Order: sequence, then structure tokens, then C-alpha cells
Amino acid sequence: MGKCRYCGQQVSAGGPCSKSPSKWHVVLNHEEKCIYCGQQVSAGGSCHKSPSSGHVVDKGPKKCIYCGQQVSAGGSCHKSPSGGHVLGGGML
Repeated sequence: MGKCRYCGQQVSAGGPCSKSPSKWHVVLNHEEKCIYCGQQVSAGGSCHKSPSSGHVVDKGPKKCIYCGQQVSAGGSCHKSPSGGHVLGGGML
């Protein structure tokens, strides 16, 4: 549970949200859960609620939120919408 980034309600990720572009609640967390569906998963696996079609998981400032690899920011990431790695740690 946490606050939805778009509507501000205290909810679980993945429920319907009329204010979100993806139509689902997006809950930023540091619990190693996907911010789009709320499942405890690894980054990059298939997620039908994510705009990038992959789970987005914040595992801290040393791992990419899209692929889960321990990397430096900006390197090439085929799972990221921008094409580059994005590090976790509350940057979303």
C-alpha cells in the first residue's frame, strides 16, 4: 500500500485509476514490488499493467528499475522506454 502517483489515494498498485495515463494506480515504493501491478517480482518481467510492458521495480540506487541489472545510469537498456538504464532510489 502507498499513495498513487496520479490520484493521491492510499491504495495498492494495479487497481483502476481514472487519473493515470495507464488507467492503473501507480504506487512508488521501496519494497521490491512492481510500481504498476504491485507484485513482488524482478524488474523486466512481463507486466500487462505497465506502459513499457515490463515490471518496473525500484531496488535502490545501484540497479536499473526496468531491467534489474546493477549498472551505471544511461547505458543501453532494451526494456526502458528511453532506451537507457534508469537507476532506482526514489528517482521516479
